[in-house]
Amino acid sequence: MEQPKANVIEIKCFPEKGVAHSMECATLRADGGLENDRYSHHENRALSLLDGNVGIIVEQMPIKGFCAVKFTANLTTSGLDYSTLREGSLLHIGDATIRIDGVGKRCFPECPVEEKSKCPLRTHCAFGTSLSDAVIRLHDNIDCQNP
Repeated sequence: MEQPKANVIEIKCFPEKGVAHSMECATLRADGGLENDRYSHHENRALSLLDGNVGIIVEQMPIKGFCAVKFTANLTTSGLDYSTLREGSLLHIGDATIRIDGVGKRCFPECPVEEKSKCPLRTHCAFGTSLSDAVIRLHDNIDCQNP
């Protein structure tokens, strides 16, 4: 049976704290993230990616953690297996090639999730950097190349 294609189901730009813009397409900048995003040139966090299933996982959690309720990403994906991503993995999305710089988000010590390893953001999100100027669009397919 053929695996469903991974794709982009949401694109968001965060020009300043507390402000988010959903977009149909976005420009990525070389050695950074989304154009006009406040994290675009942040080392190792220029572009954030999130598994679209996190909302379902969070709903089933008996205790809600800080990040699982607050964290939003530049790119929300469907069908991408985050367990296969490694530092150095390459994601090809539209015209873009994104290098994965890290997988998972660190937990805050004061977070109420008792078993930190059960937090979906430890396994269902990633951070990366665009390797060139490129345009990505909603519903673009994602191809993964692991090192």
